[in-house]
Amino acid sequence: MIYIGQHQTENLDDGYMGSGLRIQRAIEKYGIDNFEKTILFECNSEEEMNQKEAEIVNEDFIARDDVYNIVPGGWGGGFKALSFEDKSKASKKRWQNMTEEQKRQIADKVRNFQLHRKWTKESRNNLSDSLKEAYKRDPSKWGMTGKHASDETKEKMSNAAKGSNNSNFGCHWWKDPNDKTKCLSIKEGDPVPEGWIRGKWQSFSADGLKRVREAGKRTVDKMNKANFERNKEKFVPILKEYKAYLLEHTWTEFVKHFNYKHSKKYLFERFKMYMV
Repeated sequence: MIYIGQHQTENLDDGYMGSGLRIQRAIEKYGIDNFEKTILFECNSEEEMNQKEAEIVNEDFIARDDVYNIVPGGWGGGFKALSFEDKSKASKKRWQNMTEEQKRQIADKVRNFQLHRKWTKESRNNLSDSLKEAYKRDPSKWGMTGKHASDETKEKMSNAAKGSNNSNFGCHWWKDPNDKTKCLSIKEGDPVPEGWIRGKWQSFSADGLKRVREAGKRTVDKMNKANFERNKEKFVPILKEYKAYLLEHTWTEFVKHFNYKHSKKYLFERFKMYMV
């Protein structure tokens, strides 16, 4: 395994081995004595250093199975310096490049962690803070979170639940354990057939499954269309200005000017997608 990073120092033997998330975890696991550092280039400026790292640590490089790098180079700060959206994209890409065995091992670790996890006060506070941060990013995804229904609204909801439209109000489902086609909605207090248990058998016909799949496809298509329009608003101005800007400036100057954080390949794919 290899990792390529950048470092500013006056002492080349300061023991620095990289600040990337995966390289740090690997050092903790295997010990720093099992790693060897080689200086590939010495640069005269931060801009030159960023440019050199971007040349080496590109999209093809991070897609390899033998590297600790997670994101393309040239930005400084690595994974920690990325936005939430870019971190999510980097993690998803890393997952897609893993073998089925690697995915299974990670799933087993997560499952064991969840089964034996002990919730301390600190961990509960951390979870609470992360959920609050997620709510601030996009409150529309959290329904009634952070909102309180008025007494009038609560009364309307209660009356609606008790109204004539709800034929199952005050009833419970019971099922025959010996016959998966028999279920009854029985009013609380009424006699229940002997041997029956609480619950309802779930059954889906071929038509029912087809409707579920079609509804799911409509939802995905709707999300893809929304993402397309949102990215179009973001990228089209950059793409239009890029054509004129790059005639008189270098790619490095373009990156700094627009604060652009993707590869050239990614940019050209957007050219084709939005036809600008």
